[in-house]
Amino acid sequence: MRLKQKKISLLPSMLTVGFWTLASRIFGFARDIMMASFLGSTAVAEAFIIAFALPNMFRRFFAEGALNTALIPMLSDRLKNIHEFKKFSGNIISWLIILLLTLVLTAEIFMPQLVTIIASGFKNSEKFKLCVEYGRIMFPYIFLISLGSAYAAILNSLGYFKMTAAAPILLNITLICALFFSKYLNLDIGLSITYSIPFAGLLQMLSIILTCYINGMMPRLYLPKLNSETKKFLILAGPAILAGGVVQLNLLVGRQIASFFDGAIAWLNYADRVFQLPLGVIGIALGIVLLPDLSRKFKSKDFIGVKQTTHQAIVTSLYLVLPSTIALMVIPHSIIRILFERGEFNFMDTHFTAQALFIFAIGLPSFVLQKIFSPVFFANNNTKTPFRIALVSMLANIFIAIALIPVCGFLATAVGTTISSWLMVCLLIYRSSQYELKLEMYHNLFHIILKISACSLLMGLYLYQIDPLIAENFSEGLIKYLAFIFMISTALLIYLFLTYLFGLNKFLRFGFTK
Repeated sequence: MRLKQKKISLLPSMLTVGFWTLASRIFGFARDIMMASFLGSTAVAEAFIIAFALPNMFRRFFAEGALNTALIPMLSDRLKNIHEFKKFSGNIISWLIILLLTLVLTAEIFMPQLVTIIASGFKNSEKFKLCVEYGRIMFPYIFLISLGSAYAAILNSLGYFKMTAAAPILLNITLICALFFSKYLNLDIGLSITYSIPFAGLLQMLSIILTCYINGMMPRLYLPKLNSETKKFLILAGPAILAGGVVQLNLLVGRQIASFFDGAIAWLNYADRVFQLPLGVIGIALGIVLLPDLSRKFKSKDFIGVKQTTHQAIVTSLYLVLPSTIALMVIPHSIIRILFERGEFNFMDTHFTAQALFIFAIGLPSFVLQKIFSPVFFANNNTKTPFRIALVSMLANIFIAIALIPVCGFLATAVGTTISSWLMVCLLIYRSSQYELKLEMYHNLFHIILKISACSLLMGLYLYQIDPLIAENFSEGLIKYLAFIFMISTALLIYLFLTYLFGLNKFLRFGFTK
């Protein structure tokens, strides 16, 4: 019996995932604005950020590493037989439960050592004690969110993207509620938001599992077996987990450097949250939608379809990400000031956060392009090449970040991340040619990219000219928000008008043809 499978169309599927991701990011911004106002760059804020980074770090190993990159292509191979599909997924999830329970127990015991590894600059301070306490409370989140991601992989392999994209909203809503009630009921804000993390993870997991159950996709759990299929999964997942580990080592180096500068952890975190808005909406949507689609096309040897899908993804993503990049580079101070500067978040916090945002923004297109070219390898069950490329990127990041500390201070981590990200995407593009994916002048691809770049730069010139005039009104009450909205809205209209004049809209609607 064949599973009910939805037809995947790149742009509609990407818009679906992007919409829910955008909604989640908007709630995330509301959460970050409240955190910045209530906690600023205080010890509680930095302790929470580091403690939350621990389960997030391991989540990327298992959820984004093994489950998305290795599990989805293997599930796609079993779509014709519902019995094999459920048996295979049930066995993998059973193994995952055992692994995650072991990980959580180990982390609870060795939490002080984990905090030392990730932020040794906190040692012998109040922040260290808070980190250990917060970390032990919220670490079970890794079990809940990774298990939910396993069931999300089942949904994604069949083309069901809505719930998996919408589930993260629950985390942000839960945190907002925790911040609001703790502030106005005079509760301990740090502990309130810490306890809200595992609760949110439980809600996310249950929502995804319920969706699987409603659609008849629930696998049966049983005592796991180490059969040939499991071994194949481990062979594929191993390099994917290691690649995820390399990325996390990059972040670890950055946090270690930042932990020796008071306030730097918070500044980098708030800058990253702004940077993650376009990356999340565009990059995550592409990564989720492309992998199952490319897996099917490579399996059927539809290389023309692979090329058309990839080129369409490049144009669509750059159409959205390049103007975002220019805006983040041209007006980072105004963006941070309007979003966060209130309460405990002061002018100095705005200044340093804006500097970090400017540097992160330079790397934004590279992070999005990684989401396009990495699935090319994963769809071919090749997880070793992305791992090796990630390893080269990590070594470059470590060398650059450490070398630049005397020159750039805490910003060395942002510079290293940006440069190494561009190195990684260049290597991915170069190696993707082995899958007949050479980026030749296929229907003027590069000519279209140049047009998008020109439109983005002209929009950026407008922002550069108007930003000083608009910023004069930022000290006023409601008018500062209206002035900011006016600036962003007019810039968007200018960009859309320019792209229309260049005829770029037809490529978004109809894509490339043979």
